[in-house]
Formats: sequence, structure tokens, C-alpha cells
Amino acid sequence: MIVRIDNNVCIRCGKCFEICPVEAVKKTNDLYSIDNSVCINCLACERECPAQAVIWEQSDASDLNDKLDKFTQENVTEKSNLDNDCCSNKSLCVIDEILNSLTKEEKKELKKTLRFIVEDTIAPKIEKLFLLFLDGIERITTCNKK
Repeated sequence: MIVRIDNNVCIRCGKCFEICPVEAVKKTNDLYSIDNSVCINCLACERECPAQAVIWEQSDASDLNDKLDKFTQENVTEKSNLDNDCCSNKSLCVIDEILNSLTKEEKKELKKTLRFIVEDTIAPKIEKLFLLFLDGIERITTCNKK
């Protein structure tokens, strides 16, 4: 994933610069930019930006997905190591084979993508479910006390 700031839209408020937990947002001559080699793709800058000038592109993740699909098609067949008793869960063996074939840079990109998926997609839903669960418990215990 590549994160960048559209300086044609940016209002130069500096909120992205202030919120970045890893100091990936840089300021040069009143213009802001993101150093993607430092960025952890938390997208705090995107959420904080009042002008919606922070843009993320998932091109690298799709490249990685293509590589994973290609690896799976080429290396995971009915006659592969999965037929051996290498592990009890064949799905985990496939995942292990795929991860072992990735370069260090590809693993880093995969981590960033997974972090984004968990933090921005899964975690908010789990939090909402948990709050609904707590609300239900509170209602049940309140009804039982009456």
C-alpha cells in the first residue's frame, strides 16, 4: 500500500504531521509528504485530515496477491508436500509454504496490508459487537434486579 498527500487538496493544517505515530509525514517548504519506507499504514493521517488530502493506493497489495496466487497455482498441487504428514492442518501447511517463499519486502507489505485489514475493518466490528454484548448484559441484569 502506498500512502501519499495530494498537495493540490492539502490545506496545510499539519494535523497529519502531528498525528503520525512513526513520524512518516514530512514537511518541506510548507508541503507535506509521506515517507512510505517509514509509514506503517495505520492511516491515522487519513482519518485526521479535514481536507481528505491523504490518498492510499493498494497497488502493491494487489501485486502481492497476484504473487501469492501464482505461487499457490505453481507449487501447491495434489502431489505436493501436503500429502505428507508434515502437519495435521493442511491449510496451515499451504500458508507456511507461501510465507516461506516470500521475500523480506513482500512479507513487510503483507504485514502492512493485514494490519490495515484488522485495524480498519475487523476491529471496529468486534468493538461494536462487544458494546452490544455489554449493553445486552446490562439490560438482562437490570431486568433481573427489578
